Amino acid sequence: MRGHDHAVASLHSILPTYKPKSDLHLSHTHLPPPIPSTRSHHPALLKAHDLAITSLHSILPPSLHLPPIPSTPSPLSRPPLSPHSLALLGLGFVSICWGLNFPFTKLAMDAASSSSSIPPGAFLTLRFGAAGLLLSPLLLTAKNLPATILNGAEVGGYLALAYLAQAVGLQTETAGEAGFLCSLQVVFVTIASAALARQKIPPKAVVSSLLAVLGVGLLEGGVEGLQSAGPGFLPLLFQPVGFGLTYLKIEKMVAENPQDSAAFTASQLLFCALFCAAYVGGFEGGFDTLLGSAKGLVSDGLTGQSMSVLYTVAFGTIFSILTEVEALKTASPT
Repeated sequence: MRGHDHAVASLHSILPTYKPKSDLHLSHTHLPPPIPSTRSHHPALLKAHDLAITSLHSILPPSLHLPPIPSTPSPLSRPPLSPHSLALLGLGFVSICWGLNFPFTKLAMDAASSSSSIPPGAFLTLRFGAAGLLLSPLLLTAKNLPATILNGAEVGGYLALAYLAQAVGLQTETAGEAGFLCSLQVVFVTIASAALARQKIPPKAVVSSLLAVLGVGLLEGGVEGLQSAGPGFLPLLFQPVGFGLTYLKIEKMVAENPQDSAAFTASQLLFCALFCAAYVGGFEGGFDTLLGSAKGLVSDGLTGQSMSVLYTVAFGTIFSILTEVEALKTASPT
């Protein structure tokens, strides 16, 4: 009935006055000009419109048929984003999560619970150990398990270097200083990519890298923000090296074994946890420190430290690294 009503309404708008058939002299002058349309309305309206035109054409001679209305694709039927666009969008969300890692890690380094404070290595061991164990079933999906383990060990080492440098540095430095120095990874990756490919650095990449570092520097206080640098400044310089190497290695790994990207993520997280645990054993008192930190988190409930661990495990690690690995299948590290 709705379609019939639309048909009658369309007919009445074109033939406003009925006359006996003998007196009806139709010409194009009786017909209003067609209303421009992008045909981007709701599908039900489009169907009613087409039914009205069909009904009108059934009573008019062919010479008076209305011309077809131009059609453009409906917004509801637009093609999906390309894989490259989706990859860039995913990396944008990853950047947000990683940006929040700095204040959360700083909170964990500064907070002191009622029973103990968490040393940097213990914090990272718990973070990556929990994330790696949660994703460990993905290792069963690996088609090339030896390559997945070897590549995971290499990237896990780079991650441990970067995150240990970050956590140690944040004991004395601000999250802003750590974020600024970490942004130097843009420059490192640009130079390293060109060197590995034995190519010249594109001028566009040079300008983009410098603008990125300059922008972060201005946001974090520029030169004045670095004048108050303490003993943690030097460890923070290893962030761009460690993170930059992970991007380059991940790009190569997913190009060679794209089907094992999920298993590779689990592998690198587990190895990162092992390297961080080794740091705890060598510099923070060993297994007793790690066990005491874990017990302190559980016994103290929701504190700054426990919230930091929860955020960095769920978003700063699992979501971010899974998304990063998938995105680097189509997006360049630079």
